[in-house]
Amino acid sequence: MMITRRTVIKGLAGAVPLLRGVRALAIEETGPQIQPGPFKGTRESLQAYHVPDWFRDAKFGIWAHAEP
Repeated sequence: MMITRRTVIKGLAGAVPLLRGVRALAIEETGPQIQPGPFKGTRESLQAYHVPDWFRDAKFGIWAHAEP
């Protein structure tokens, strides 16, 4: 059997989904566990948030300042 570019590309294209599946399984088993945060996925939860006073007084320039 002669190996051509076409057969190599076909083989690699078939291997990509397989490798992604194996990687996804490995991440699920050993990946970091995310702890629940202070907010839930509801509007009521987000409406309970209070913006700090220092944030209201902050100026945009201190965030986007670039050195010349």
